[in-house]
Amino acid sequence: MRMSFRNVGERVFDNKEEALLFIKKNKKIRFKSFRNFQDAQNFAYNGYAGGGNDGGNTDSLLSSPSSLAVEKPSPFKSLKSQELVKLRKLIEKGNLAEVKKLVWENPRYLVSSGDFPTILHEGCRYNALHVSTKALNAPMTDLLLETIGDPAFTTLLYDGPPTAHTYIERSDILLDLYLNTPDKALNETPLHFASKFGSVECVRRLVTCSKTQVNARNKEGKTPFDVVCLRCSGASQDLKSTIRMLLSEDQYYVPVWRSSDACDAPLVGPPCKTSVTPDKLSMRRDESDITSPILEIKAFAGPMSESSARSFRTKWKREMKAGDSGSSPVLTTPTKYNVSLNSSSLNGSFQSPPTSVENSFEIVGDWGQ
Repeated sequence: MRMSFRNVGERVFDNKEEALLFIKKNKKIRFKSFRNFQDAQNFAYNGYAGGGNDGGNTDSLLSSPSSLAVEKPSPFKSLKSQELVKLRKLIEKGNLAEVKKLVWENPRYLVSSGDFPTILHEGCRYNALHVSTKALNAPMTDLLLETIGDPAFTTLLYDGPPTAHTYIERSDILLDLYLNTPDKALNETPLHFASKFGSVECVRRLVTCSKTQVNARNKEGKTPFDVVCLRCSGASQDLKSTIRMLLSEDQYYVPVWRSSDACDAPLVGPPCKTSVTPDKLSMRRDESDITSPILEIKAFAGPMSESSARSFRTKWKREMKAGDSGSSPVLTTPTKYNVSLNSSSLNGSFQSPPTSVENSFEIVGDWGQ
């Protein structure tokens, strides 16, 4: 059913903030962005049958226009304020099992009826990530990031015939909103909280998520880097230095590549930047030989500065060759939120491997799955 307005042209906005305010008046409304005003106006008057559909790209909050015609309302009921307070207290106490149980029984604990992050503290407008980072709870932050970024979670919420693109897009948008929507008090994101309260592990988890806006500014114009440990009395210089290093723009990882059949020894790659592009997640050991085994990123170490990454690689290579890997730092298995090494929504620049990876990568001892 097409909605009728007195003046359709009034529903064309050139400011995203105004569009967001307007759609809050009706939870069934979504918006679509266009490259120019003419395309937007054509779409407003003619709908899908008219011009402008090719030039625009979907920018709905959790729904795309292509899915609106068949989208069913969520079967989950909205929650009372007492129920949301219960979730907030469970997050603050670090009750992982109960939080996981609640949010999967009813996704509305994390996604409001307007498809925004659910507000768990009305006065300050904290979402679940604000609460977990303020509580300095890295495992809880892990759980929330995993859940919010899981397409299965949004699939459950809308109970519709899932398509990979639709639900991956929805989970990506939801994750973006959780990471970068500021609170009401000081206009701060969860990363501001993790930084100013001095939680190294929360900062580490947030900065390795490709959608995190590391340089977001609060009401005073300060970035997370500017507020390191401001609310952490007695913070040591080592703690501050570690958080500042994590918040610096140049973060590096040391990747481990392994053949898909695990028959060949793994390769430890040179330090690479934080994010990678999907086409660099796998390659052949020798691109000129189609029988050469396909290599995939199986783990990584980081984040760290470039100098630390190079030192780590050199030390690890030496220890592996000497047969002593016990003291090597533990590598992290890639996940959707942690650097997003296996996500289809990756952005950024990866230092492209050479045609023959053996020219640049060191072969080390066997690395168990």
